[in-house]
Amino acid sequence: MSVVIVGGHDRMVCQYKKICRQYHCKVKVFTQMSGNMREMIGTPDLLILFMCPVTNPLNV
Repeated sequence: MSVVIVGGHDRMVCQYKKICRQYHCKVKVFTQMSGNMREMIGTPDLLILFMCPVTNPLNV
């Protein structure tokens, strides 16, 4: 199974990859936007999109 993760924290990339490897998945992680994102993503079996990894309750 192939997984693409878009968003999340830069510091969590290793953890995202570790979790996917535990489930025998190939993974690509993009925490920053790039110009040719469509070509880099390809056709994964699963796409995980983190919209807002941290919310500040004071700014709601």
